[in-house]
Amino acid sequence: MVEKRNKETGLLEVHVPAVVKEIKDEVYNLNNEKLTPYKLGTSQIKYPDGGTEDVLTRFYTKSIAAHPDTFKAGSSINLVIQTEGDYAGRAVAQLPGTTVDISRLLGRKETHGITLTTARAESVVKENVIDEELVA
Repeated sequence: MVEKRNKETGLLEVHVPAVVKEIKDEVYNLNNEKLTPYKLGTSQIKYPDGGTEDVLTRFYTKSIAAHPDTFKAGSSINLVIQTEGDYAGRAVAQLPGTTVDISRLLGRKETHGITLTTARAESVVKENVIDEELVA
């Protein structure tokens, strides 16, 4: 799961892996300038506690047409879920793939690396002793 701020809306979102369960045939249109067509369906997500749930998901018809092998029952996708605003909790399907932790990539998130303590030609990592000459 990756949390990031949407550049267009300014709202916080989470991106989570999911599996398509069903995509219904009926086409709806968003209430926007383009009247963007979409279908509704369900996707299964897995919670950090190990539980799973089928969630209502919006599938854009252009995405389905462009990637029919991806947007079908049983396929792995990513869901984008708003965590704030009027549509908090609503899920939108996206192509699968790894998402980048932007905060970490840009050095804005603290990471916990292993601290090496040098003792002559050896470094100690917790209880393990590493011979630096053998590693180099």
